[in-house]
Amino acid sequence: MAIRLIMIILAFVLAVNLILVIAGAVLNIDIYGKYGKLIFKWFAVFFAVVIAVYIVLSIFALN
Repeated sequence: MAIRLIMIILAFVLAVNLILVIAGAVLNIDIYGKYGKLIFKWFAVFFAVVIAVYIVLSIFALN
């Protein structure tokens, strides 16, 4: 049950993060100024980590 709750929270985080990444890409990241590329990179890394954790948790949930 706890794993399922964590997965639901991760799914929300993943969705919000994806929206932010897409918005940043569409808006050319000019809204962030000189830190834009850094923020975009951080979101990309965070996105990858969340996906990895989500996959691992889903494997555990299936067993």
